Amino acid sequence: MNIKALEADFRGDILTPGSAKYESSRRIWNSMIDRRPAIIARCSGPADVRAAVRFCVDQDIYPAIRGGGHNAAGPAMVDGGLVLDLSRMKGIFINPQTPRRPRRRASRGVNLTARPIWTGSQPLAG
Repeated sequence: MNIKALEADFRGDILTPGSAKYESSRRIWNSMIDRRPAIIARCSGPADVRAAVRFCVDQDIYPAIRGGGHNAAGPAMVDGGLVLDLSRMKGIFINPQTPRRPRRRASRGVNLTARPIWTGSQPLAG
């Protein structure tokens, strides 16, 4: 696996086994899930997501997507694959002219409720 190919286009943190924050970053809400990904890509924005997905396709690596890491079945972690960690992508932009098309989708409920109120929008959850 050529991690240098990912590092070229990635602005967020790339964690591998042995990295300082790897152990704490691979833990999820369900402590019974103990998976060890080869790479945890902590995305800082949409460009990082694109770079990580492209890397998975090019390297034939199975990805897992981590938002909040609260799914009891543990799909946010994968053994030997790449985790796209979206948990730091908390921002949202709502264009008042097209309020149904937020620019950033990876966010938790608490981050979604304040801004839509003044635009007349209601966030969806699920």
